[in-house]
Amino acid sequence: MACYIGVDLGTSSIKMIAARGDGTILATTTSPFSILSEEPLYSEENPQDWLQAFDDAFSQLLLEVPQLASDLEAISFSGQMHSLVLLDDEGKPLRNAILWNDTRTVAEVGFLNETYLEHLLEVEKNRALEGFTLPKLLWVKRNERELFERTWKFMMPKDYLVYYLTGEVFTDRSDASGTILYDVKRHTWDLSLLEELGIDAKKCPRIAESLDTVGQLKPALKKEI
Repeated sequence: MACYIGVDLGTSSIKMIAARGDGTILATTTSPFSILSEEPLYSEENPQDWLQAFDDAFSQLLLEVPQLASDLEAISFSGQMHSLVLLDDEGKPLRNAILWNDTRTVAEVGFLNETYLEHLLEVEKNRALEGFTLPKLLWVKRNERELFERTWKFMMPKDYLVYYLTGEVFTDRSDASGTILYDVKRHTWDLSLLEELGIDAKKCPRIAESLDTVGQLKPALKKEI
């Protein structure tokens, strides 16, 4: 019988559940990781810790539900919103992820609300807040320019897990809206705001609907199951 895995990449741990299509729960597991706070107001995590936590949790599910190796139909993802992951052109993280609860972006939030508030309320349907992704991007652009220039793609944490598993670069509409770079009426990135702020639209992930299938497991990972 087909089995499914649900993955939630939270702020302090990854939670996973295995179930049948009829909703029968087969197993659950969790694997923790640490928040890094090296400066006042900073809250970061190493994306490599997420991958290790995923591998540990997935291995535990396989031990508890061996039929996943043959009957796994799909994996679904949710996770902490707004947090910023930057990848280089080899798909490797350029720095620690800046989390949603990081509040170093007071200056960037002030700039956005003073300069673009009317636009943000009209297109993004929200004002800038320290937790959103766009202020974090602008902070990196201002304070870590070399890393910003080397950025191939930005994404959110669950999207990085999907990329690790499939090699595909996507986000969903919900996470896109949480960046305050998303035109919620047209369901596209806000190209005019990106241009105004000097952010290349090519750095943005493709946008999928929440129920879309966005990729297949990499062949090398399939062999490990």
